[in-house]
Amino acid sequence: MINARAEGIASKPSFKKPLRFQRCIIPASAFFEWKGTPGTKVKYRIARKDGEFFGFGGLYETWRDPSDPSGSEQATCSIITTQPNALVAPIHNRMPVILLREDEERWLDPDMTEPEEIASLLRPYPADLLETSRV
Repeated sequence: MINARAEGIASKPSFKKPLRFQRCIIPASAFFEWKGTPGTKVKYRIARKDGEFFGFGGLYETWRDPSDPSGSEQATCSIITTQPNALVAPIHNRMPVILLREDEERWLDPDMTEPEEIASLLRPYPADLLETSRV
């Protein structure tokens, strides 16, 4: 799965263990969303105003595909999404969880395993730190 909804993530069987023990940060310089209806959609780029990279809150998993005769291990990850902030809401009804710099170390802390504490980091990024542009 590419995305995981923050709401209820701690109770979803596919995300329960990764949320507690397999968190990662997915670096990005921007993300893109579409607004409109089919045939009239407009693409938007959303990035930090200062041009710096940011980190999406992510979960990773390693597994073996039973249908793969080689039995090779697969590494996958999902980006956690949340409600949009005031800037993104007019464009899309979801946005990726972007971690504040001061929260990144906590996000990766292997000793932080309580779902309630982890969930406190799954919030919309401050709208005043982002900007949008049509692509």
